[in-house]
Amino acid sequence: MEKGGDGSVYNDCWLIPGGGIDSNETKLQTLVREIKEESALDVSAYEPELVEDSAIGDSEKTLRDTGERVLVHMRFFTYRINIAELA
Repeated sequence: MEKGGDGSVYNDCWLIPGGGIDSNETKLQTLVREIKEESALDVSAYEPELVEDSAIGDSEKTLRDTGERVLVHMRFFTYRINIAELA
């Protein structure tokens, strides 16, 4: 887990790896990319299981480029990845 920092939607909360879906990605590609970026673990060889996909949230965020404050509406996808052993 990591603590959200400047630019994070929830900058005062502890977060599990996660982030936004890029326009050219599927949800599963995003899952693999975000876990690798934030924990250095490559989970691409494992089958993720969707646990929950109905959670939503709203938060204000400051855009890095312009400093503009915007309201962000989010939908959360929670997955479980069972890893018996890391290679």
